[in-house]
Amino acid sequence: MQQIQFVTQAIAALFHDSPREFLFYLERDGNDFLRFYWDKVGDDVKEHKNFAGMGYEFRNGNAFIKLPQPTEIGEAYYIALLYKQNLLFSTTRVFVLEYTKDIPLLVEITKRLKRIVVKKCDTKEFFNCIAGGTNDRYEKRK
Repeated sequence: MQQIQFVTQAIAALFHDSPREFLFYLERDGNDFLRFYWDKVGDDVKEHKNFAGMGYEFRNGNAFIKLPQPTEIGEAYYIALLYKQNLLFSTTRVFVLEYTKDIPLLVEITKRLKRIVVKKCDTKEFFNCIAGGTNDRYEKRK
């Protein structure tokens, strides 16, 4: 439960609301920034999970967070925080690779914190699935 709330209520909500600030603090404070919100969410749940295994990296201005090994269905392996800004507007997208009994699911968490299943995706193919997942959604809108 802690991990699911951390992904949706803390990370996705904060990132969608203020992406530049979120990325600034993640880059500056790293795991201390993530641990603060992990512990904050953990205060509200019965069973506080270990932070061990949490990490992050930046690729092309986007952030990717690795979470502790999931043990319950719906918990995440990874979170991808995609931010695109141009002169007129900015776009945020949050993708999560969720643990299931079989092949993990790539899920998008919208700005309204709705969960949209994109497709099945193996953990080893996460970055490729993100690229494919973002293109799939735009193709569906046309």
